[in-house]
Amino acid sequence: MPNNALNLSIRRPRWRAVLQAYFDESKSDNLVSVSGFVGREDQWQAVGDQWRAAFRLVGIPYLHMAEFVSDRSPVYQHLTMSERLTIVRHLATILRRNIAISADVTLDAKSFEAGTSTRFRSQIGTAYTICAASAVMMIGDQLREDSIDWNVTWTFEHGHANSAQLASRLTVLNEAAGHEFRIQGFGFSSPAPGVIPEIPLQAADMLAYASIQPDDCLDAFSEIHADEPSRIMYNFSLPLSTRLVRKIWGPIAELEAHHRKVMKLAVKGLSIADGLGSRTHVYEDELPAMQRSIDKLNKVARLLKIEQRARIVTEDKVIE
Repeated sequence: MPNNALNLSIRRPRWRAVLQAYFDESKSDNLVSVSGFVGREDQWQAVGDQWRAAFRLVGIPYLHMAEFVSDRSPVYQHLTMSERLTIVRHLATILRRNIAISADVTLDAKSFEAGTSTRFRSQIGTAYTICAASAVMMIGDQLREDSIDWNVTWTFEHGHANSAQLASRLTVLNEAAGHEFRIQGFGFSSPAPGVIPEIPLQAADMLAYASIQPDDCLDAFSEIHADEPSRIMYNFSLPLSTRLVRKIWGPIAELEAHHRKVMKLAVKGLSIADGLGSRTHVYEDELPAMQRSIDKLNKVARLLKIEQRARIVTEDKVIE
């Protein structure tokens, strides 16, 4: 679908939109899914208004999939299963009509643990962290590739045991390459007990639940990924394998290991984002040490698919 169908290509003077991403996790058997949607503030406002209207119509206060599919929940006991599936289809239609991006990243946690060492997992993280951070990188990379110069503010549902690990991973990613991955910021929803998640997180919960159900259970949710005309520009569905995790996250572990050294380069006037545009005077006896630093910087840049490279210029000779 063309970008202008989403109004993402509109340039407003002195105004730059920030996309808002809301993601949640779901688990079933061995599968872990981190899924959600990305849209502008006005798009999320439209979704909220329309979802609340639908809730009032069918007499429910919120959507929580674990309760919604249970025949024991008092919140939904007045609805038949057929009526519940109809409600989900309607809510999914509202999302398709308003939201720009949907994504779900899944990983078989049991196979991942069996196929990797304890040391590797300690460096890379849990299935939850891998899925969530992969979604951030995947969406940011796509926005950059399509020259959509809008950043994304990420909100994840609170309460996961590995939230601190994810926050640490995203902090490194943001500091090292926040611009390249279009990261405006990230955080977690309110941890206050009894607080109902805001509607964008309820939508993320719905998609995460749908993403890991057996194929014969997906009929009710398939319209979330329907090919019929909608406003969803990108629809990512990434089933991670242990091999793919190694390929993607091995380099990221290396990035984290070199992160502090990269940050030190900024003090010398060099950075991943603007290496070619930075200048600093270097004495001849400092060149070997500086060249080693440059090599490390460019190695990280290559891992992040950043075209710019830092270099040293001495008189008429360029040292890449």
